[in-house]
Amino acid sequence: MTTKLNESAVSDISQPDSTDVLTLKQAAALLKLPYSSLRRYLKCGVLPGKQIGRHWRMSRAQLLAQLTTDGEPGKGRRGG
Repeated sequence: MTTKLNESAVSDISQPDSTDVLTLKQAAALLKLPYSSLRRYLKCGVLPGKQIGRHWRMSRAQLLAQLTTDGEPGKGRRGG
């Protein structure tokens, strides 16, 4: 049995908005960070994200909001 999707539902999915979910690669490009640094920030909890199995997913809105907070990611974490 096949399910027919309505065209407006499909177009809503493809439209970018502030609730987009990003992959690690997309988020690294958005933040202009090395892939490995972003993964480290996620694992340490410096940046918001969820690990699903071996894959990370982040909210575009939460990552951009993080840019408006004081301080730099990771600053002070190593006592330096």
